[in-house]
Amino acid sequence: MSMTLEEAIKHAEEVSNKCQNFVTAHKEDRELEFIQRTGKCAEEHRQLAEWLKELKERRKLPEIIRCKECENWDTTWQNDSAPNYHYCPLIDGTYSGDFYCAKAERRTE
Repeated sequence: MSMTLEEAIKHAEEVSNKCQNFVTAHKEDRELEFIQRTGKCAEEHRQLAEWLKELKERRKLPEIIRCKECENWDTTWQNDSAPNYHYCPLIDGTYSGDFYCAKAERRTE
């Protein structure tokens, strides 16, 4: 059974909190290797939770449309000397390949 993103965030936070609580409760034994590993586990799960939260936020952003999918994509500019290039009026330049430009549209549907 796989986790949802929300469940993964919650799990990472719970593990981090449990590990940190254990380390705090045994601070007098902080020199023990097990306590040090548990502290590292708390840090790693806290970082994982932050990354998962960032992923969640990024997934909310609309997808960027690649240049060749853009309504401004112009293949009529191509010629024998530059067969794989196109002209983009948005950035007033010619480019080749399949990339995202700085002024690319975002798909909203």
